[in-house]
Amino acid sequence: MALLVTTQLHLRTERGARIPWLSLAGFELAYWYVWAFLTPWVFWLSRRIPVERERFVSKLVIHGVLGTVISLAMIAYFAWLVTVFEKQRSFEQNFQLYLGRGFHYDVLIYWALVGIGSALSYHRMFREKATQAARLELRSTRLEASLIEARWQALRVQIQPHFLFNCLHAVAALMESNVSAAREMLARLGELLRMTLECPERVTLREEMELVDCYLDLEQTRLQDRLVVERQIEAEAWNQALPSLILQPLIENAIRHGVSQRSADGSLRIVAKVDGDRMSIDVIDNGPGLAVAPGPPDGIGLANVRARLRLWGEGADLHLRNRAEGGCRATLRFPVGRALPGNEPR
Repeated sequence: MALLVTTQLHLRTERGARIPWLSLAGFELAYWYVWAFLTPWVFWLSRRIPVERERFVSKLVIHGVLGTVISLAMIAYFAWLVTVFEKQRSFEQNFQLYLGRGFHYDVLIYWALVGIGSALSYHRMFREKATQAARLELRSTRLEASLIEARWQALRVQIQPHFLFNCLHAVAALMESNVSAAREMLARLGELLRMTLECPERVTLREEMELVDCYLDLEQTRLQDRLVVERQIEAEAWNQALPSLILQPLIENAIRHGVSQRSADGSLRIVAKVDGDRMSIDVIDNGPGLAVAPGPPDGIGLANVRARLRLWGEGADLHLRNRAEGGCRATLRFPVGRALPGNEPR
């Protein structure tokens, strides 16, 4: 800035009256170095006395007085420099000369610095508010995720004892008719319980079907030829993610209230396919069907499934309905796009 002003003054002065460029540069550098020294203090004043709506006029007057005082001090300083080095006019003469020429200039510099300082302060304040808001949002998101995780764990704790009770009841019933089959069921039940305890909250359909197959082996041992299982699963569906232990209650209900009510030819069909942006899983049986109009049942298993689907997110739902040819169809739907790697269909 000093070099620019020096060049401008040098060119505007008539050739015969021109002051040497180096002399002008020395005066201007001395002048602008003082403003550079004052700049942090003016910024500090702009933060201490911000020009805001509250007490706007009084703060404006304060800055007006400060700007005037600083401008007069700068004129006195520059007049002293010229007096000491040029020795052509007295200090009073130089002060009056530069008061008329540069007072408004120094006032403008002061107000420009106040404006820049205020802008920097507002920018810092808004950035801090944005950072604080982001932290609060992150904290809220973490608290919400922790709450969902706690609800999820509570639902899993609820479903596991319910599932264990039903399996033990089936083993107890089998003990009266086929002890060896009951022993085999207990061994498979131990394996199944290990799988349920070790499985994560989210699994692929393939991992869920491994658990389902273990459970179906238990029921196959109990029902023998009365249960025929058919699986129709598209290759694209294997890697899609879903809540763990979400199919077992549906299959358990289909066997308990559907297939086991028949004396023979009980059929259970599991169909999974991807259609557009959604995956559907149907559990179909040929039992007597729903005894009442379709709606949310009161059983622990299906109530648990619905609760976990609500936690899973929008687009996940469960529908139950009777089939025209007999039996019941339970349909799970999930949004596509949560595929988990590393579980390609075999």
